Amino acid sequence: STQGVSSAASDVYKRQQWQVVSINTTPDAASTIPESIPQAPTLSFGQSTMVGTTGCAQMVGKVTYSADDERQNIREGNRLHFDEVEFDETAEDCHGASVWADNLLRNLISADHDFHYTVNSNNQLVLELVTDEVDSPSIKLVSLGG
Repeated sequence: STQGVSSAASDVYKRQQWQVVSINTTPDAASTIPESIPQAPTLSFGQSTMVGTTGCAQMVGKVTYSADDERQNIREGNRLHFDEVEFDETAEDCHGASVWADNLLRNLISADHDFHYTVNSNNQLVLELVTDEVDSPSIKLVSLGG
């Protein structure tokens, strides 16, 4: 029954904070965030806001959710639009994998970008950039509970 899926998904969204585990920009590029990274990137989504960190800089944004071109809340939607996104300055002690993640997230999470989102069978939140390409860039996140 679909009821089970949607209630499971809504439980997942209630756990506010999500940790980025991989950023896929091209099918063959390395994508997994190393576990040794000093501060893993995280995102949290509210009814109309997103807050997070790239691991090197704080970010905040305004978001809208939709399904079939109708406004929805996060649980009922499957597409999110970043209305605006602001990033702080990158921390001076940002290096290595953190710089890589910071650069990619700044490019992907920006104003006027749209993402399809789903929760997969591993309870990962998958954000896939809406593009004309066959392999769209995507971000996978795991719930940190809360």
